Amino acid sequence: MRTKSEVYDSVSRWLSAGVLLAALCLYPFVSVADVLWSWSFDTESGTFVTNGTFDQTSGAAVFTFKSFSVSMSQTASNVGASYNEGNQPVQTMSWNGSQPTQFTRANGFFTNGSNFYNVNNNHWYSLDAPNALMHVVPGTTLASGALTVVPLGEVIPQGVALAPAASANGIAFLTGFMLLVGVLSLRQRQQKHAAGSCATATRRRPSPN
Repeated sequence: MRTKSEVYDSVSRWLSAGVLLAALCLYPFVSVADVLWSWSFDTESGTFVTNGTFDQTSGAAVFTFKSFSVSMSQTASNVGASYNEGNQPVQTMSWNGSQPTQFTRANGFFTNGSNFYNVNNNHWYSLDAPNALMHVVPGTTLASGALTVVPLGEVIPQGVALAPAASANGIAFLTGFMLLVGVLSLRQRQQKHAAGSCATATRRRPSPN
């Protein structure tokens, strides 16, 4: 049968592990989400994904495009197609908290729009502020109109697994708790050692004559 000290040590270890597991499960996840936006003009509409967080959309910020898609178009082959940025990648959108104010290409070198090309045909979209266009090569405009952009929420990038992360307060709490458990465990062991030493000394004490 285990002694009280052994039971105490066992409970302490299980309690420490339980608190650590609960903390890791309850603390917020690492923010790795991108921002999903809707866009529309004239007969065209769709979504695009940028970097950043949804909280940033409430104020002025610059977002970098990560993907572009079309969900409605007068050209059926544009819907669901794959799009790229052509030979001027790293495109951005400047946002003032309610609407886009500028689109750029080539890492900011060109400031008169962001272009997205259908890899399956010769159609492409040019998003600008305040208007947008849909063209067919060599540059005939098929659709144009005032551009509307709305942030929808956050999305998790493909291939990214969320990992729990403790906040600063959580780390402080866990550190203090583990230190407390360590001190109590050390004190208990010292008491056990002292009790054992006393018992040994008692057994070795010579009997009185």
